[in-house]
Amino acid sequence: MIPLYSAQQVREADSYAINSLGIPSIVLMENASRSIYDIILSKVDQTLHTVGIVCGKGNNGGDGLAVARHFVNNEFNVRVLSLGGEPELKGDALTNFRILKNLLNEYPQSKMVIFESSKDLSIFDDCDIIIDAMLGTGSRGELTEPYKEIVQKINQLNSYKVAIDLPTGLDLENSQGEVIFSTDLTITLSEYKTGLFYGKGYTNCGIIEKGYIGIGSDYFQKLSIQNYLIEPEDAFYGIPSKDLDLNKYSAGKVLVIAGSGNMPGASFFTANSVLKSGAGSCYLTSPKSIKTLAQQKLDAAIVIEYEDNSSGYIRPENIKELEEKINWADIIAIGPGLGRTKETQETVLELIRNYKNKRFVI
Repeated sequence: MIPLYSAQQVREADSYAINSLGIPSIVLMENASRSIYDIILSKVDQTLHTVGIVCGKGNNGGDGLAVARHFVNNEFNVRVLSLGGEPELKGDALTNFRILKNLLNEYPQSKMVIFESSKDLSIFDDCDIIIDAMLGTGSRGELTEPYKEIVQKINQLNSYKVAIDLPTGLDLENSQGEVIFSTDLTITLSEYKTGLFYGKGYTNCGIIEKGYIGIGSDYFQKLSIQNYLIEPEDAFYGIPSKDLDLNKYSAGKVLVIAGSGNMPGASFFTANSVLKSGAGSCYLTSPKSIKTLAQQKLDAAIVIEYEDNSSGYIRPENIKELEEKINWADIIAIGPGLGRTKETQETVLELIRNYKNKRFVI
């Protein structure tokens, strides 16, 4: 399982690195930008020539400006659209803006434009990749202009898209947002954040990679974790190992009471899944009127019929017909596709009341 952290926890980690460890914030930004640059090159086709980066006015924009510098230094054609000029920037973002501005004098094939109107977005027309560095974890609520229009227009372009930390427009606190930068790759900084893996985060973040900024894992391991990302291998840890001399009856006997004339498919899926999940033997009860169909759809489960008088539904009097297999079963799976007729509901309740020693999966 992969631990997931809140946006607030990651912001506090930044503060810890600066105030307790004494790491200058500009160093954290430089670490982040180099990590982002390396991850992009590892994920994007090597035919990459022209890189577009749209930068906001805060630290997320500062990350983008620093990333732009790495691409420029490595002789890529770079197009930077900054939402703020020197008078509007401050701190590390301003420092990286000035460095990039000076560097571009040596690389005329690259350029930086200060955003004035949506016409400036034409700077990205020939870009193979566009990097979103507009808003970071502190952004809440719906986008305002010009961010909303910028995101909408860039989303229409066919370029490969990357988001730094999170896609602009995604509220990490609830994983919602009306207009969100739709990205192919999200490089989230420090640690994986919960809001990236559900809701609008799940549908807009693309592949999610973790970027390094200089804070060791020891700090995060001490934090209280409420959410985890389940990996495929985690699902196997709870499956018990089987004895070598196991047979189909000692591996678990399951009776599936499911399906009806109008909804037979659910019972077929259930019975087939029982055996695929590891049970040794499975019987499926079926209305007599659809028994032939059930036999055609099952992989290995055995069908036992009950008299339904062509109604397609189970009734309380059918319990007596099924008594032998009810007693035989270790587990009784009941419900999928049975329907909601009054007699069906009475049957289910009577089964649960009369066989309290049985384990039911409802």
